[in-house]
Amino acid sequence: MQRRGLLPVFNQLTKTISEIATERSSMTPGSLAASPGMDEGDMASIQLQRSCTKSSPCLAADHPTDCGETVKGYFGWFDNVLRFPGSSAASSVEEPPPSSASAQQASDQSYLKMFESLYFNPSFLKSVGVSEPIAAAAPAPTHAQTDKDLKDAPPIGFSFSPAGLLIPYHLGAAFHLRKMGVITNATPISGASAGSLTACAVGMGLAADNAVRAVQRLAADCREKGTRSRLHDCLMKELDELLPPDAHEQLNGRAAPVTVAYTEVFPYPAGRLVSQFDSRDDLIEVLCASCCVPFYFSAWPLVQCRGKVAADGFFASELGAFGCPVVAARRTVRISPFPASVVGLKAMGPNDVITPDLNPQFPLSMPKLIQMSLLPADEDEFELLYQLGQQDAAEWIRQEEKVGWVEGVNNDGEGQREREREGDAPSSRVAAEKGA
Repeated sequence: MQRRGLLPVFNQLTKTISEIATERSSMTPGSLAASPGMDEGDMASIQLQRSCTKSSPCLAADHPTDCGETVKGYFGWFDNVLRFPGSSAASSVEEPPPSSASAQQASDQSYLKMFESLYFNPSFLKSVGVSEPIAAAAPAPTHAQTDKDLKDAPPIGFSFSPAGLLIPYHLGAAFHLRKMGVITNATPISGASAGSLTACAVGMGLAADNAVRAVQRLAADCREKGTRSRLHDCLMKELDELLPPDAHEQLNGRAAPVTVAYTEVFPYPAGRLVSQFDSRDDLIEVLCASCCVPFYFSAWPLVQCRGKVAADGFFASELGAFGCPVVAARRTVRISPFPASVVGLKAMGPNDVITPDLNPQFPLSMPKLIQMSLLPADEDEFELLYQLGQQDAAEWIRQEEKVGWVEGVNNDGEGQREREREGDAPSSRVAAEKGA
């Protein structure tokens, strides 16, 4: 069944985390209210769903008949790792020692080791054998989605993968595509996790330097005070400062949709694709859900989004997409800072990926990319990532021009206006700021 397509991922995640995560520095017994956006009502809902593992038939009338199997893994995960109030193990958990910079760094490194063993372990990916996306709720219907042959859809769209703290690569690629007139207001774009932040920044027309500065501040904060369990609050702060009051209206009113992916966890994993936002707060909540890497984003592995328990958008697409949501266009180009050849990112057509594979001299190894995705880059690495994203996007454009591709490139002057507004080399501003 398609809606259970990623159940093996979550079950394996449960098992592996239980085996690897030996330290619990950020997990404390206490009220669920400590989790971002969650309250006692959510706890009551979760307690109701716990009955699925103990009763047949399920006590929750709106749950699928087989959801006991689905949620069983979650609550083994919760009981054994999170020590929720009321769990059999909660009373034996000791309070963690006071936090310190060294303890935070150790926590970050511990998660990095676990993260590598899951998301970039070929044996793990092969063992879960996911070939279909989990049940994905489509965005609001568009002309592209109601026309089966998509002949009236925009010619091209771009989808940004999860990237963690490699987001400077995404920004470099995205703003270069916009500067060159390839991404315009009429170009559908989408993203998950860090990719969703990039899609929204470009989609609402934020200036490149403003977006870059926001990510620089976030990275500096994480370098100084640590990343694991703090990223939610750091991101909330930057989004609140960066997004204009009408950010949601700008996205809703765009000629082509900007789509954000996140994963709704209960009663079974379900991908959610959102392209209409009720308010600025709703937009921020959806973005935070899309970025919720379990056990890293905050002190709790899950957040609340639109009244439901949610997790990272990485899980909302099929394995071959590496978290890149589809867009309402005849052609989807997937963008990732990880080499497609290594992570198994599949192109939907010829030249339909922008990744480090385009650069034979790409200077960063896969282990280094994984490390930088979780541990913030220093200022020199930040600028390098931004430039590498620009270079790979530029190389993609050159390859398109070789085969005479012109459809989708805007020639009405919008690209020229972007070049004049943003300058020829956005990365030069990064260097200027660093020297200021």
